Amino acid sequence: MSDVAIKLINRMSDEAINKWDYEGKTALFYSCMQDVAIKLINRMSDEAINKWDNEGTTALFWACIYNVSDVAIKLIDRMSDEAINKWNYAGNTSLFLACSRNMSDVAMKLIYRMSNEAINKRYEEILNFVKVNNMKEVEIKLKDRIS
Repeated sequence: MSDVAIKLINRMSDEAINKWDYEGKTALFYSCMQDVAIKLINRMSDEAINKWDNEGTTALFWACIYNVSDVAIKLIDRMSDEAINKWNYAGNTSLFLACSRNMSDVAMKLIYRMSNEAINKRYEEILNFVKVNNMKEVEIKLKDRIS
């Protein structure tokens, strides 16, 4: 993490860290593409961690989109069941995104946390990503949950 980013985060008030912009995004959404996210996750409120933006995406979605497994796992540990099971307005779940980006460790953690309803959302497409990406352990666990 850059020294400048650390200094900025350390100077920010908890109120500022937990604010969201006009699109409904928090600093965490923007930081998921960078290594500052872990520092933010540790300081953010539960409300801000579980927040979704105007498109129905959460910080977890962004961590998966940018393929940042350590951030995604930290978010899964902090997020509520409601936020974990969320799908955005395009119909994507965090599991769909994790499998499409070959994030086996994230997918496994999500399979343990997600409801059957959320797992079934786009299940066939998820299973296709799992097979194409040769995610054998994920495939077994996914089929066990659905059967």
